[in-house]
Amino acid sequence: MDSSGKNKRKQLTRKIMIDLAVMTIIGVGLALIGPLGSFVEPLPNRLIVWLGFSYAGYLIYSPMAWVVDRLHMSLDLPKAGLWFVAVVFATVPMTILVGLVAYLPGEVRLPSLAQFYQQFPYVFVIGGGVTMLFTMLERRGNTGETATQPVSVIAPVGTQPVVSPADALASPPDNGPRLLDRIPAHLGSGIIALENEDHYVRVHTVGV
Repeated sequence: MDSSGKNKRKQLTRKIMIDLAVMTIIGVGLALIGPLGSFVEPLPNRLIVWLGFSYAGYLIYSPMAWVVDRLHMSLDLPKAGLWFVAVVFATVPMTILVGLVAYLPGEVRLPSLAQFYQQFPYVFVIGGGVTMLFTMLERRGNTGETATQPVSVIAPVGTQPVVSPADALASPPDNGPRLLDRIPAHLGSGIIALENEDHYVRVHTVGV
């Protein structure tokens, strides 16, 4: 594997580790808050459930970033709208998962439509909030990386490149018709004076 491939793998591993660390903090925070009626459960149970939801949510919601980027580049659609639709789609399996876990430790079965519609808005708010947080963190990270990258400066049109004196004498830059090239050969090149006459310039040489 070449160095670029190793660097990409290292960056991906580092990103996943950081993401999982953030999801662990979020899971612990949600366990302490106890949303969706889970506060009545003992804290150890809440920690297990919400850490599981956090890691499962990461697996469900994080691929949406790839989908949003591809649709944004191919269809030139606004990212805000794409993210909203992506979160809606990702919330569907997440809500079903929440409904399945609600039956534990009893028999696991799919939640009814009424239960699904009741839990969907809460899951959407939590999933959308976490997704927005990751998007903001990633944007700040990209901004920091861009600031540390070397910047290539391109000279604007019309500026002249820097040329050493030796290069200038060897091959003068072509900036339009040169005066000596427009003087007839029999007049020579020894210019002694220039005289302005209306829109013309009279050139005085040694021979004239």
